[in-house]
Amino acid sequence: MPGAMCLRCLTRSISSLERPITQLQPLAKAAFSTTANFQKGVKKSASLVKNGSQTGGGTRLRLKKTKRVVTGRPPQPGERKAIRKRIVLSNTNALEIRGLHRFQKDNISASSLEKMRGSFLAFDEATIDALRALQAFKTSQSWSMFRTAATLVRHDTITLARVIEQQTTDSAGDNPSAASLVLFGERGSGKSVLQLQAMSQELTIGTTSYQPTVDSVGKTVYAQPHLTAKLLENILTANESILSGMRLSKKHQLPISIPDNISIARLLQLASRDPSIAWPVWQVLMQELSSTPQKGEGLHRPPVLLTLDSMAHFMKSSEYLNEDVNSIHAQELALVASFTSFLNGQQPMRNGGLVLAATSGSNRPATPTLDFILAERHAAMKKQAKPTWDPYMERDALVDRALQGVQAHKIEGLTKDEAKGAMEYYALSGILRDRITDSFVAEKWTISGGGVMGELERSCIRQKF
Repeated sequence: MPGAMCLRCLTRSISSLERPITQLQPLAKAAFSTTANFQKGVKKSASLVKNGSQTGGGTRLRLKKTKRVVTGRPPQPGERKAIRKRIVLSNTNALEIRGLHRFQKDNISASSLEKMRGSFLAFDEATIDALRALQAFKTSQSWSMFRTAATLVRHDTITLARVIEQQTTDSAGDNPSAASLVLFGERGSGKSVLQLQAMSQELTIGTTSYQPTVDSVGKTVYAQPHLTAKLLENILTANESILSGMRLSKKHQLPISIPDNISIARLLQLASRDPSIAWPVWQVLMQELSSTPQKGEGLHRPPVLLTLDSMAHFMKSSEYLNEDVNSIHAQELALVASFTSFLNGQQPMRNGGLVLAATSGSNRPATPTLDFILAERHAAMKKQAKPTWDPYMERDALVDRALQGVQAHKIEGLTKDEAKGAMEYYALSGILRDRITDSFVAEKWTISGGGVMGELERSCIRQKF
């Protein structure tokens, strides 16, 4: 049996059969090691610099900050606020409407406005300047889209004109009195513009510091001297021609000495420059305007129109704090208390006039008591079922006292004829390019929630595609 190996293999050397041992190559070492004895530092990059203030070889990263290049002039103090609150009342790119009637003395009676219902009336320059001084225009209103500032004659305008005419007639009688009215309604229904119409009709006919003080009945109220001075300045700017011909009817106690025959316009001018005497001068102004007219030069007293917008802010607690760090109610502020005393008839207007307040839908805090009172007065006027107060909710007694005996008028949507007149005005101004047909008017009137002025304006001239 042959063997497993070849016999010739036995003659070979055993050393030749052995595998040669390959020489070991040194392993590549890393730049660092976890072993403390063979530890090696990391190679520093260009952006890592040794921090000499730290020990142990600490490093920090330096990054070059790119400086912002300012190419324009920085805004001056108050410049941004002035741009934000700027009121533009004319647009030269809009078409000029021929035959546009003016808001003048001969066409603002209720009978004249009834004939021009559904059309627009433009304000003259003197009325615009006075309304601007009284801050009657708002930035949310679209005055800047038209050639000139104009307003729509609606059924509420005629109603308000009748109220003003009635008060003007009663002021010439034996027992003149002032009427009080609160305007409320949906957002964009035209409450502020209706107030502006009342102010323009009267003009056509002819956060701040606060301090405690005591009123005439001994109650502590909080006067706002700087705000009062600004308000007196606005009143003087709008009514300087009337106030310059009126002088004081009696001697008043003021912090400064004044001549006996000083005009009311001059007194307001002094108070607008010195806030420390603004509140006493305000009290003198209200006493003089509500005093009984006398015979003599400068002693006549015309009817007065007092207006207040966004009245919901005055029917809740304010952000001011008293000496006990408790919230001061808005009715405890001297200016607000002065207005509400005329609103509810506590302070009579012996020469007649109108006290007009309006709520706002765009900037309105939660005032449950005010909402309930307005809904209750509106239901009583419409002879509907009165709402019921939630017994688990606390009722504000100060708001109840402020609105005691005040009437309410709800501003609703336009009629289709009034909406058509507004669309025709938009078309004549070159803003609305559609044909004004009955179907188009009905469509826009429905989309706007039944003729809500703000929504109608948004759907016709502010709609973006």
